[in-house]
Amino acid sequence: GLSERAGDFALLQAAQRGEYAAAEPAANGELQIRVLVSMPAPYPGESARLLQAIYPLPADITALTSSIEREYHRYQNVSYLRDSLKQSFLLILSLVLLLTVLSSATEQVAAGDFGRDVEAGERDEIGFLVHSFNHMTQALKQASLSAEHSRAQLQAQGEYLETVLGNLSSGVLTLD
Repeated sequence: GLSERAGDFALLQAAQRGEYAAAEPAANGELQIRVLVSMPAPYPGESARLLQAIYPLPADITALTSSIEREYHRYQNVSYLRDSLKQSFLLILSLVLLLTVLSSATEQVAAGDFGRDVEAGERDEIGFLVHSFNHMTQALKQASLSAEHSRAQLQAQGEYLETVLGNLSSGVLTLD
């Protein structure tokens, strides 16, 4: 019948190559094997004929074929995403490394070592972050030196005032 007629692609392949064989879906949803073979013309002047055979496949073969096809498509998707996943993991690991270096430098700065500079790389967001960190440590170093200098001046002023007040009582006269 017409429902069993081969598609144009199958007919073209059979005409060009002399034969065609493929698995394709049947009307009931299961798979079938369609085979086309070009047969020579029975009489001179007539066109060649195509012999068609259709073999239905069992339901378990159809289920297995569907499962293999699904897994193949899943593999193709994962294979397609592999390069972008590699780049994402490389970026994540680079950021973790940078944060570890900055965290280590931050701990040293918190302990009072303001001479720690992190090497700045490119002029991107990470380079800007490293430059800002180095600028902050220099500002903290200057503030620490300034605070130390102010403390030393305050201590010297306190010692001078203590000396003056200690000798002030012997130089005071009281009159009645």
